[in-house]
Amino acid sequence: MYPSDEEQRQRVREVVQRETGEDCPDLVVLRANAILGGGLVHYRCGEGGTSGSLNLSPEEARYVGIDMSVRDLPEMGG
Repeated sequence: MYPSDEEQRQRVREVVQRETGEDCPDLVVLRANAILGGGLVHYRCGEGGTSGSLNLSPEEARYVGIDMSVRDLPEMGG
């Protein structure tokens, strides 16, 4: 069973804080996708706040509720 949108938001917030040290109480999940080797989350820290992305391990991706049975192609850096 996958978490609700609010539960996913809270879990992403926890992972972002743990991985980046950034506390985003008003975090907005813009997109969360499975990718080869884990997950990728795009987020914004509240309305008009900073945005970022975070590569997740497979365990973190499952924790935040990303369906790991379908993977997107890896994003290419520009």
